[in-house]
Amino acid sequence: MRSCWQNDGLRCEGNSRIDADQYFRMILSPNTGALFSPTNLACSPYHISHGGSPPIYCNDTSNFPYEANHSYCATNNAKHLEEPYQICSPYGNPMPRDIIKIPPHPVWESYGFWKKQGDEWISDLRKWKLRAG
Repeated sequence: MRSCWQNDGLRCEGNSRIDADQYFRMILSPNTGALFSPTNLACSPYHISHGGSPPIYCNDTSNFPYEANHSYCATNNAKHLEEPYQICSPYGNPMPRDIIKIPPHPVWESYGFWKKQGDEWISDLRKWKLRAG
């Protein structure tokens, strides 16, 4: 899944100095889980639940879905990064981008992703429809 915006919140215009892409990558390996916890806050700054609920910030240790996130890196042109953060490699792609890697988890099910480890793995012949918009 991909989205694009500018640092000031406007739509992308193809200018790599101000545009930023955000990619969500579902982790398919059944042996890969979450890396974040209330003591390891290098995750995306907030989580937005499907349906328009207010954001749940990463430092909200009783509500943030840490187990639904594997890794996160921020764009190299971000203007207001929240600590702690890791910058995505500026050399891997000329366009700035956030990358969020997510393992299967119930919070992603409403978006059409898998809700538990192993659902998406070998011999699973179901077809998946993602609700991305």
